[in-house]
Amino acid sequence: GEKMQLLSARIKANQGEGKPESGEVHFGEPFKLSMDWHAAEALDGGRVLIQVRNATDDIIFASGTSDQGLSFEQPGRYRVGVTIDPNPLLPGRYFIDIYAGVRRGQRYAKHDCLLDFWVLDTSTIASGSPIDQRPGYVYYLPSWKIDKTQG
Repeated sequence: GEKMQLLSARIKANQGEGKPESGEVHFGEPFKLSMDWHAAEALDGGRVLIQVRNATDDIIFASGTSDQGLSFEQPGRYRVGVTIDPNPLLPGRYFIDIYAGVRRGQRYAKHDCLLDFWVLDTSTIASGSPIDQRPGYVYYLPSWKIDKTQG
Protein backbone atom coordinates (compact mmCIF):
# COMPACT_ATOMS: atom_id res chain seq x y z
CA GLY A 1 0.00 0.00 0.00
CA GLU A 2 0.88 3.65 -0.14
CA LYS A 3 2.90 5.18 2.67
CA MET A 4 0.61 8.20 2.58
CA GLN A 5 -2.91 8.13 1.21
CA LEU A 6 -5.19 11.11 0.64
CA LEU A 7 -8.63 10.12 1.92
CA SER A 8 -10.51 13.34 1.15
CA ALA A 9 -9.98 16.97 0.21
CA ARG A 10 -12.44 19.86 0.10
CA ILE A 11 -12.57 23.62 -0.24
CA LYS A 12 -14.72 25.58 2.16
CA ALA A 13 -15.44 29.25 1.65
CA ASN A 14 -16.56 31.36 4.57
CA GLN A 15 -20.16 31.17 3.41
CA GLY A 16 -21.75 30.91 6.83
CA GLU A 17 -23.47 28.06 8.59
CA GLY A 18 -25.90 25.97 6.62
CA LYS A 19 -24.81 27.17 3.19
CA PRO A 20 -23.76 24.42 0.77
CA GLU A 21 -20.21 24.10 -0.52
CA SER A 22 -20.39 25.29 -4.10
CA GLY A 23 -16.84 25.38 -5.44
CA GLU A 24 -17.16 29.16 -5.56
CA VAL A 25 -15.24 31.74 -3.59
CA HIS A 26 -15.92 35.45 -3.75
CA PHE A 27 -13.08 37.81 -4.62
CA GLY A 28 -11.19 38.74 -1.46
CA GLU A 29 -13.02 36.14 0.64
CA PRO A 30 -10.80 33.83 2.69
CA PHE A 31 -11.21 30.11 2.09
CA LYS A 32 -9.95 26.89 3.62
CA LEU A 33 -8.65 23.67 2.18
CA SER A 34 -9.12 20.63 4.41
CA MET A 35 -7.50 17.26 3.71
CA ASP A 36 -7.72 13.91 5.47
CA TRP A 37 -4.63 11.72 5.20
CA HIS A 38 -3.61 8.26 6.33
CA ALA A 39 0.04 7.54 7.06
CA ALA A 40 0.60 3.77 6.86
CA GLU A 41 3.95 3.89 8.65
CA ALA A 42 6.32 6.18 10.53
CA LEU A 43 7.67 8.98 8.35
CA ASP A 44 10.73 11.17 8.59
CA GLY A 45 9.17 14.62 8.35
CA GLY A 46 5.90 13.88 6.56
CA ARG A 47 4.63 17.00 4.87
CA VAL A 48 1.87 18.18 2.58
CA LEU A 49 2.28 20.70 -0.25
CA ILE A 50 -0.33 22.46 -2.35
CA GLN A 51 0.04 24.34 -5.61
CA VAL A 52 -2.67 26.67 -6.88
CA ARG A 53 -2.81 26.90 -10.69
CA ASN A 54 -4.88 29.11 -12.98
CA ALA A 55 -6.81 28.02 -16.08
CA THR A 56 -3.68 28.40 -18.26
CA ASP A 57 -1.71 26.08 -15.93
CA ASP A 58 0.48 28.79 -14.40
CA ILE A 59 1.41 28.11 -10.77
CA ILE A 60 0.11 31.11 -8.82
CA PHE A 61 1.58 30.03 -5.50
CA ALA A 62 2.73 26.96 -3.61
CA SER A 63 2.87 26.33 0.10
CA GLY A 64 3.37 23.43 2.44
CA THR A 65 3.14 22.39 6.05
CA SER A 66 6.93 22.69 6.28
CA ASP A 67 6.63 26.46 5.68
CA GLN A 68 5.54 26.66 9.33
CA GLY A 69 7.70 23.80 10.57
CA LEU A 70 4.78 21.35 10.74
CA SER A 71 5.13 17.65 9.92
CA PHE A 72 3.78 14.29 10.99
CA GLU A 73 6.00 11.41 12.01
CA GLN A 74 3.75 8.64 13.37
CA PRO A 75 1.37 6.29 11.54
CA GLY A 76 -2.32 7.18 11.71
CA ARG A 77 -4.94 9.51 10.34
CA TYR A 78 -4.39 13.24 10.09
CA ARG A 79 -6.52 16.22 9.15
CA VAL A 80 -4.39 18.86 7.45
CA GLY A 81 -5.84 22.31 6.90
CA VAL A 82 -4.66 25.50 5.27
CA THR A 83 -6.42 28.87 5.24
CA ILE A 84 -5.90 31.30 2.37
CA ASP A 85 -6.39 34.64 4.10
CA PRO A 86 -6.18 37.13 2.62
CA ASN A 87 -7.34 35.64 -0.66
CA PRO A 88 -5.47 37.56 -3.39
CA LEU A 89 -6.75 35.56 -6.39
CA LEU A 90 -8.33 37.55 -9.18
CA PRO A 91 -11.65 36.26 -10.58
CA GLY A 92 -11.37 33.11 -12.68
CA ARG A 93 -11.03 29.34 -12.48
CA TYR A 94 -8.31 27.71 -10.37
CA PHE A 95 -7.01 24.20 -9.69
CA ILE A 96 -5.25 22.78 -6.66
CA ASP A 97 -2.47 20.18 -6.85
CA ILE A 98 -1.88 18.25 -3.62
CA TYR A 99 1.34 16.38 -2.81
CA ALA A 100 2.67 14.51 0.19
CA GLY A 101 6.24 13.57 0.87
CA VAL A 102 9.07 13.67 3.37
CA ARG A 103 11.91 15.94 4.33
CA ARG A 104 14.36 14.53 1.79
CA GLY A 105 12.02 15.26 -1.11
CA GLN A 106 10.61 11.79 -1.84
CA ARG A 107 6.95 12.01 -2.91
CA TYR A 108 4.46 9.48 -1.63
CA ALA A 109 1.31 10.95 -3.10
CA LYS A 110 0.76 13.25 -6.08
CA HIS A 111 -2.65 14.56 -7.10
CA ASP A 112 -2.57 17.10 -9.93
CA CYS A 113 -5.61 19.36 -10.40
CA LEU A 114 -7.49 17.38 -7.77
CA LEU A 115 -9.80 20.26 -6.86
CA ASP A 116 -11.09 23.14 -8.91
CA PHE A 117 -12.97 26.24 -7.92
CA TRP A 118 -14.01 29.64 -9.23
CA VAL A 119 -13.25 33.03 -7.75
CA LEU A 120 -16.25 35.22 -8.49
CA ASP A 121 -16.16 38.95 -9.04
CA THR A 122 -18.53 40.59 -6.60
CA SER A 123 -16.81 43.88 -5.96
CA THR A 124 -14.97 46.82 -7.38
CA ILE A 125 -11.78 48.39 -6.16
CA ALA A 126 -11.66 51.92 -4.75
CA SER A 127 -11.36 53.49 -8.22
CA GLY A 128 -14.67 51.92 -9.18
CA SER A 129 -13.02 49.68 -11.80
CA PRO A 130 -14.27 46.09 -11.97
CA ILE A 131 -11.66 43.85 -10.41
CA ASP A 132 -11.87 41.33 -13.26
CA GLN A 133 -10.42 43.92 -15.65
CA ARG A 134 -7.18 44.06 -13.65
CA PRO A 135 -4.20 42.38 -15.35
CA GLY A 136 -2.13 39.82 -13.47
CA TYR A 137 -2.83 36.78 -11.35
CA VAL A 138 -3.40 38.27 -7.91
CA TYR A 139 -4.62 41.53 -6.45
CA TYR A 140 -2.28 43.09 -3.98
CA LEU A 141 -2.96 46.48 -2.45
CA PRO A 142 0.32 48.12 -1.44
CA SER A 143 0.36 51.28 0.63
CA TRP A 144 0.25 54.35 -1.62
CA LYS A 145 0.60 58.01 -0.73
CA ILE A 146 0.82 61.32 -2.54
CA ASP A 147 2.72 64.25 -1.04
CA LYS A 148 2.36 67.69 -2.50
CA THR A 149 5.85 69.17 -2.74
CA GLN A 150 5.20 72.58 -4.39
CA GLY A 151 2.51 75.16 -5.08
